[in-house]
Formats: sequence, C-alpha cells, structure tokens
Amino acid sequence: MFLLLSFVYGLQDLVTHRIAPIDSLATADVLPGKLSYLDNNTIKRISDIPEVEETIPIDNLTAQSTLNGSQLFADLNLNATKPNFIKYDALTIAQGRNFVEGQAEIVITTAVNKLFFGTNIDLGQKMTFRRIAMANSEIQNQTIGDIPDEFTIVGIIADDETPTIYMNIDYIKNRMTTEYYSGIKIRVDDVENMQGVKEKISDMGYESSAVYDMIEETSKLFNYLRAIFALFGVIGLVVATIGMFNTMTISLLERTKDIGFMKAFGTTKKMVQKLFLTEAALIGFGGGISGVLIGLILAHGINLLINYIAIKYGGQGFDIFLILPWMIISSVVFSTFLGTFTGIYPSKRAANIPALEAIRYE
Repeated sequence: MFLLLSFVYGLQDLVTHRIAPIDSLATADVLPGKLSYLDNNTIKRISDIPEVEETIPIDNLTAQSTLNGSQLFADLNLNATKPNFIKYDALTIAQGRNFVEGQAEIVITTAVNKLFFGTNIDLGQKMTFRRIAMANSEIQNQTIGDIPDEFTIVGIIADDETPTIYMNIDYIKNRMTTEYYSGIKIRVDDVENMQGVKEKISDMGYESSAVYDMIEETSKLFNYLRAIFALFGVIGLVVATIGMFNTMTISLLERTKDIGFMKAFGTTKKMVQKLFLTEAALIGFGGGISGVLIGLILAHGINLLINYIAIKYGGQGFDIFLILPWMIISSVVFSTFLGTFTGIYPSKRAANIPALEAIRYE
C-alpha cells in the first residue's frame, strides 16, 4: 500500500511540477476570438481584472535573418514579446541569460543552427532581420519590414525542433501601423482564481487556454488511479487481515495450556486479553515498520536506477516514487490498528477459556 501510494503521488508530482513548472501554473494564453482582435485596449481591459497580476503581449512573426553580417539569409520564426514570457511559457535557457527589456538582445533556440547549415551559433554573435511580417492569418497583411539594428545573442534555449528567436516587442511596436497582437499571456494572483478569470475573458469575446486546464484533467486521471490502487490495497489488506487473524488463532491454540496455568496462578481475564491485544498490536507495528522499510529501499533503488539511466543518456533525472512523511506515519499507524483489530476476537476467546479446561487441552 505504501509503495502504491508513493508511486501514484510520484507520477502526479512529475506531471504537475516537471511537465508543468510552478511559474506556468498560474498563467493563461489569451487568443483573439472569431470576431475580435487583440490590441492595447484588450490589454487594458484584461489588466483591469482584479485577479490578473501581469499581461504580456506577443507577436508571432516571420522574418529573414542573417548572422554576423553575412549574405546568407534564413527564414525563421520571430517572437516579439517581453522577458517574462520565456519564464511563464516554461522555456529553459540552457546557456546565457534572458534578454533585457529595451535592449537590442535576443534569445534563440538551438534549432536555429540548422538554418545556417550547421554553423555553431554562440553567445555574443550578432543577427539582423528583414522582411518581417505577422504570422497570424487574421492579420497577415500587417508588414513590419526591415529592422536596421543588430541584435546580440544573449541566451540559448535547448530546442532542436523549432527555429525560433525571442526579442523585445518594443522594436516591433514602433514599426507597426496598427498595434495588433498574436496573443497575450496573463498571470493571475492565485491558481484557484484561474477559472473565474477565464470566464471573464470569455465574456469579453476572447478565447483562453491554460496549463491549469491540463492539470485539472490530469488530477481527475490520478483520482481514478488512486481509486484503482486503493482497490488493490484493500484486497491486500483483506488478505493481511485474514493472515494476522490466523496467526493469532494459531498462537491461541498453541498456548491454551499456558493460559490455563496463568489463570490458575491468579491472572485475570482482563490481563489475558491485554496480553493478546498487545501481542497483536506489536505484530501489526512490526509488519508496518518492515513494510515501510522494504518500500523505502525499493522506491529509493528504483529512483536511483531511473536517474542513472536518464542522466547517462543526456536527460534530466527525476523520481518516479514520491515519499512523504505522512505516508510513512499513516502506514505504521494503520498497520498497528489493523493488528490490534484482528486480535480482538482471539483475545476475548483466550480470556474466556476456563482454567481447568485449558490445562487439560492437548
């Protein structure tokens, strides 16, 4: 039971905190509805929602880029936004740092290397952009043109699939005839308020999605998993209960004559009953301690093995079993209670055996 609990909670923790980091749980993406656009007025209306702490606009663009003043241009995705977007979108900067607002700095993904025929792009190198246009089909007629500034690469995101560059949105806004945005990322003050904020945004005519939605669905799945594992645990407890009951009954039969002599020397029924209940509780306590120790050894060993394999093949280590203090305490307490419970009937039976009959028992 202990091992099953730690496995389920370990999987849930892996999903909610590794796949969906803490910074992204309280964020949502706002997208234009079918009959609406996102502009500065939208940002103001959403910012006026009391539970919204921060609004971050983003423009998804296409552009041609050149590296270090060469004549070779490559088509790529250009995301113009604010620095916090990278943190809230659960993007990890593997090298360098995030770009600073107001500075001609950019953060790129490792996939950009492929566009320049395997050129090893590194921190500190310069890039320029031309023929910049909105990527959104709704506002694709919005053309920004060329940006004469050179941008310094200050950070690299480990992503070999999507060639994307993140830059300061101010360089784009100053060149747009109308300030339309592809999306807006918002951060709320508390995850519990996310659903209410999404409903208010929907009432404005905009669409929204959040990592919170995925976590909610995942939580439902884990509730089902816990129920299934609880069923297995109940079956195991029933078997354990029968086993402990048999152990106490056999112990009673083996010591019937001893009980008779104890009563003959003045031991009361209550004392006999307490002896058997104490023995049953100790058996349950010992079983709980043994089960927890075996579970800890197995869980720790499997976690070490998984971490070793993940790190060996270039991945990031993680634990599949999550052990919390309350699991250990509750397992031992419940096991002790179960042992005491199974000892009630044998202890009453032992207390009620007549001394003379017990001495004659063979």
